Amino acid sequence: MGKLWKVLIVAAMLALLPGCCLKHEWAEATCTEPKRCVKCGETEGLSLGHTWRDATCTEPRTCAVCKATQGEPLGHTWVDRTVDAPKTCSVCNATEGEPIKVTEYKFNKLTFSGKNWAIFLDHTIFYVDRGNGCLRFYDLAENEITTIKPEVPEGRGWAFDVYPESYYAGKGKLFAVDYDDAGNCSLLVYDERGTQIASLENVAKVPEGHYISPSTVADNRYLRFYDRKDTQKNAKPVFGLDLETLQIVPTEDMPVARWYDGRQYGACNVIPNSEDKYMLAYSLDYTKMYLVHPVYYSIKAECLDFSGFNELGYALISEDGVNYNLIDRDLNVLGTNVLSGSDADWAGKTIFSIKQGDEYKYYSVE
Repeated sequence: MGKLWKVLIVAAMLALLPGCCLKHEWAEATCTEPKRCVKCGETEGLSLGHTWRDATCTEPRTCAVCKATQGEPLGHTWVDRTVDAPKTCSVCNATEGEPIKVTEYKFNKLTFSGKNWAIFLDHTIFYVDRGNGCLRFYDLAENEITTIKPEVPEGRGWAFDVYPESYYAGKGKLFAVDYDDAGNCSLLVYDERGTQIASLENVAKVPEGHYISPSTVADNRYLRFYDRKDTQKNAKPVFGLDLETLQIVPTEDMPVARWYDGRQYGACNVIPNSEDKYMLAYSLDYTKMYLVHPVYYSIKAECLDFSGFNELGYALISEDGVNYNLIDRDLNVLGTNVLSGSDADWAGKTIFSIKQGDEYKYYSVE
């Protein structure tokens, strides 16, 4: 009996020692912990280690067993939307937004033909009524606001241009050129409701039979005015206008149009809202149009008609002069043959015009 008591006492003492028990109760190994006795804490073997699943567009690298994470999600690799598909991730096919919509504008009162066309300003419609020799302003409900009727001596022609607020870093304005009988040219400036806000008198004198018209916006601030009967190559503007101050700027103070080359192109124009990435140029015989890089002069695209970009960075371009593709600023085709007609033009923040038969139709592309 003495020996038995001794054995029991030793066993009891051993049971009281930390990390030691008569019968282990094991908890299975995990990703980060080895197999462990829940009574005494003794371990056996190694942890299992994580079973990692690669990161996805929306989830970081994740353990399939314990859901631990590491790092950040990869993020979507977006492909721009087209007329057929919304913005789409090329990796996981997630989508965002809607496809590009091409919608015809419907009018109840106004009609548009070869002599009557419009530019959509922020709050009004600027309507060119060449049949009656006048310029009209309508509100967006097609109610006439005012009419401007230029009085121009015979042989001069009447010239104007209108620049919506989105075209340059100023407010929307209409610029019209007026003459007296001696050929002295004055510049009339109107706001987007047709109210005259400035009259710059005798800014230039032009020879008989010649006429002045605005051409391009330089550096999104200066408007150039050219003599349209000046046949010299690399013809310089007669004068310029600072669109912010409405002051006449001498030609020698005008920013240099580095992309214009009269020996190669018939005319060049800044493409509205293109961030000066490409310039629009005509061939010397005016039978073709080009998109030209503004620094390297390389031709990026050749076409028969081009509309210019709307505020969202879309444009219409036609290789046959009839069918128009929708492109972005990088010249990616976002829609094939989305419209047909001729004389496509940029007509407002998101609006394009296109001539179909003898009528102009207007479409929002957004």
